[in-house]
Amino acid sequence: MSNLLGMYGQNNGKNIPGVDYPNITGWPRGYVPIAPHTVDHDSDHLLIPHAPCKRMNWLFEMLRTQSEEVRGFINKPEVRIFFF
Repeated sequence: MSNLLGMYGQNNGKNIPGVDYPNITGWPRGYVPIAPHTVDHDSDHLLIPHAPCKRMNWLFEMLRTQSEEVRGFINKPEVRIFFF
């Protein structure tokens, strides 16, 4: 948060409280929030952990078939429901 305030928290008098940022007690004066998402959900391959990824699928399949430790973990009933 401090990095965002440093980059986008200019109190230069050009931002209007209640219009450009919330006019509430405790809100940093002049801080205009910037939305972190710049692309739609289907195109976001950075912030969506379940985005389709052939390489991830290939690596997971390799782990699942070659690692006894991973097989043991994902075959636990409480874990299996998340994978299959």
